Amino acid sequence: MVGCGALGCEFMKNFALLGVCCGPSGQLVVTDNDRIEVSNLNRQFLFREDNVGKPKSEAAAARALAMNPALNIDAKQDLVAPTTAHIFDTDFWNGLDLVCNALDNMKARLYVDGQCIFYEKPLLESGTMGTGANVDIVVPHMTRSYADGGAADEGGGVPMCTLRNFPHLIDHCIEWARAKFEDLFADPAQKAAKVLEDTATFVKKTRAETLQAADGRASKISKEVPKLQKLIASLEMGIKGPTMEDAVLLAWRAFHELFRDMILDLTDKFPEDATTAKGEPFWSGHKRFPTAATYDPANADHVAFLIASTNLFAAMLGIPGPKPPSERNQPGEKRWQAAYRKPEWLAAMLAKLGGPPERVQGAVDLEGDDAAKKQAEAAGDEGAREEAELEALLGRIEQIGASATGAFEPADFEKDDDDNFHIDFVTACSNLRAGNYSIPAASRHKCKMIAGRIIPAIATTTASVTGLVMLEMFKVLQGKPVEQLRNGNYDLGSNQYMMFEAEPPAQIKTKVEITMPDPKEHPDAYDAKGELVDMYKDPDMMLGFAERVLCHPDPHTKYDKFWVGPVPPTATVQELLDAINVTFKDAGLHVAMLAGPTQRTECEKDEHNPTGLRAGARALWNPLLSSTKANLDKPWGPLLKHLTTRDEMTWQTIDDPVDVSSKRLCTELEIQLHNDDDDEVKTPVVIIKLQPFDFESYKERKQREVAPWLEEACKKQRSA
Repeated sequence: MVGCGALGCEFMKNFALLGVCCGPSGQLVVTDNDRIEVSNLNRQFLFREDNVGKPKSEAAAARALAMNPALNIDAKQDLVAPTTAHIFDTDFWNGLDLVCNALDNMKARLYVDGQCIFYEKPLLESGTMGTGANVDIVVPHMTRSYADGGAADEGGGVPMCTLRNFPHLIDHCIEWARAKFEDLFADPAQKAAKVLEDTATFVKKTRAETLQAADGRASKISKEVPKLQKLIASLEMGIKGPTMEDAVLLAWRAFHELFRDMILDLTDKFPEDATTAKGEPFWSGHKRFPTAATYDPANADHVAFLIASTNLFAAMLGIPGPKPPSERNQPGEKRWQAAYRKPEWLAAMLAKLGGPPERVQGAVDLEGDDAAKKQAEAAGDEGAREEAELEALLGRIEQIGASATGAFEPADFEKDDDDNFHIDFVTACSNLRAGNYSIPAASRHKCKMIAGRIIPAIATTTASVTGLVMLEMFKVLQGKPVEQLRNGNYDLGSNQYMMFEAEPPAQIKTKVEITMPDPKEHPDAYDAKGELVDMYKDPDMMLGFAERVLCHPDPHTKYDKFWVGPVPPTATVQELLDAINVTFKDAGLHVAMLAGPTQRTECEKDEHNPTGLRAGARALWNPLLSSTKANLDKPWGPLLKHLTTRDEMTWQTIDDPVDVSSKRLCTELEIQLHNDDDDEVKTPVVIIKLQPFDFESYKERKQREVAPWLEEACKKQRSA
């Protein structure tokens, strides 16, 4: 089971009370890298106040064992992701019977879904959103995968023009504050690290992405100027050795930039009596006329913003050292940065600064509001000034880059640590923004909910959806046909319930792919009704617009796969080719090309490729490339690593090299197969075994024969 929050607690209870994983060979592996917060206690019912700060998986396991001591649990505190593939490795996934997701984000769900597809494991998937819930049962070869269900929305967006200049709801202010957190405490540190690594490359890349950009040049320059200003301030601090006084200065400047200067820039551009091109009042409807802030030491939000910002700047500059994990938070004077949380200390520091900084005028970013943008452009063009300013900033970075030093640590937003100043900053920043626009302020709790993308779980919804999952789990374990499996969507609030059969997996089969020809260049391609004539639909006519895509097996699904080997990495490329050819001999297929995975490589930007990146793969063997013939006698594992490693002269990849020396399976190779007519044939994934590996397809698996144990266990329990 992946995750041990609201859903995970209910699943643990169900597993314990239903006797799942209680036999001699049974085991429930549950993992969650999160720790229990006070806010969890109202909906994650296995946790109590004395569990706060403890790992969720361990606390839930202890409660479940109290319900059923026979439950065999292995509680882990590891994230399930590509970065933990050494923990949840090939043997781990291959040894499972079922996988149960109790997750709250799409990225993790899709990763687990991909692992279940590869290792052909049934997946019990569910989720809640308020009073709504869904059940998705995924069975290899029988149902579509979770990813096939379509993209799920993890939250709606707000137009950027509304966030930047025209908020009218507190939610807009909170979203804006969350974005400013990244702009102030993450982006400068990330850029500083790149400057320290290679100043010339950073300047060249920045100039290419802004001054030399093909599209949206003016907007990109306008956005980059304030970012480079913050970067230079950070670099200069790093050179001289940053102190808490420097962090206060940065926070003081940020206060006036965000809540005074940006507001004055906007009201200068659009005064209170401004009108649109149609003569209507500009400040009307949802557009509220803002008022610039003046620092007030009696205003709690003003003080809170400066204290939070000061400590976050200090952490970014590496002044206090790393913060201890949240479970080691201390109260009172032992609290992290306790001396720098006091308003009295802040007041003493501000007294040394000599009053507010001078106003720094900047451009108003009106992207997303076309009418306002056109009106501003008609009033005057600031493009030339900003372009000159950007050039000057890049020149300054080149000057200080060589001597720049420091350890810059970008902030990684964490909503559940009450001592790290993250939610403190978002709350104060949101309310100051709201004050600019006469919007009612929000509580810290609301700011945490919105900035942290939290939708509270409702215990009734959670209990009901996990109960439905248990019913489907028994069907899967009993080998019921797909017609008897049920997925579902329902809403307890509106009393609407929909249960339906799980859909079979999509079939991949031989087909004809058609590219519609340009009617100007090929007027004979279309009939009087505008429909494509048969000649252009026939791949045998070889006109280049219809291509037959061959498949083997025909059809197959995403669950199918071919196994080759074992072929160790020390074997030669020729030996690997021979092993693949043996696998496909009966199908009349042979290897036509063997290459590494597609990688992203750097290239010069131009109007056709504004990203400066292109995709490509390097061949281990290709009969059309004579240079690869020499590779046939080389060990394929080291060769693959060499070809996928960055080379400044020939292969400027930004992706990691592929090293299979410690792996049991390899799926990174791109293998092109042809039939006897030399036509390319698409196949399911081809997996190279690097060492002996036992795998049984789900279609061929039989139900486990488990020795009777329940009656004997009950006798022992009664006698005890």
